[in-house]
Amino acid sequence: DEDIDEDVDEDIDEDIDEDIDEDVDEDWDEDLDEDIDEDVDEDIDEDVDDEPIVYEDVIVGEGTSTQWTPLSCGLFKYTRSAGIYLGTEIDVSASITKIAWYAEAANTTNRPIKIYLKETVDTVHTVGTWENMTAGSELLFDAETTISAGWNEFLLSSPFLYDKNKNLIVMVEMNKGSLIGGNSYIRYTSSVSQHQTWNADYIHTGNGNIDSSRPNIKLSFE
Repeated sequence: DEDIDEDVDEDIDEDIDEDIDEDVDEDWDEDLDEDIDEDVDEDIDEDVDDEPIVYEDVIVGEGTSTQWTPLSCGLFKYTRSAGIYLGTEIDVSASITKIAWYAEAANTTNRPIKIYLKETVDTVHTVGTWENMTAGSELLFDAETTISAGWNEFLLSSPFLYDKNKNLIVMVEMNKGSLIGGNSYIRYTSSVSQHQTWNADYIHTGNGNIDSSRPNIKLSFE
């Protein structure tokens, strides 16, 4: 009887030990798997965070009608143009690095161009002076350039941080002081009261003229 009891006890102890070992191994494996999964998830998250966001260019305006503003001085020696572009049209919150206009024809005559940007809550223009229009804006391009057929890109001197919950005013100023022969034929889209110009053979200090011929633009982001 004692031998039988000892054998039974030994068997029971062995079974218990095996069960404990199996449970410990299973728990250890589960803990290890969880740790590995967590590490992998963290590594993936870090890799995703490290990758820069690449933004596609945004084109606002699909019209193919043309006009000489904002890149030509074919009719006046001094020109200014301001277009309002809605946040719902742009639909990107990021830093604008380049802006472009589409010209149907090239013009090799140098012309001085200044480009200003600012945000606004306005959706249409109200009549005002160029001085008031550029107040609070950033001058982001100031150089002489020629015009080529197709998209003419202008690299901004510094990125302009844009919030799509606001609208964007793009302002272009040219003080050529003389007429430029030929017309570059800049494409525009009809957008009611979202374009204002100040054009004269002298530096215009009065109110502008509101129209609907808003130039098409292409915006690049980073």
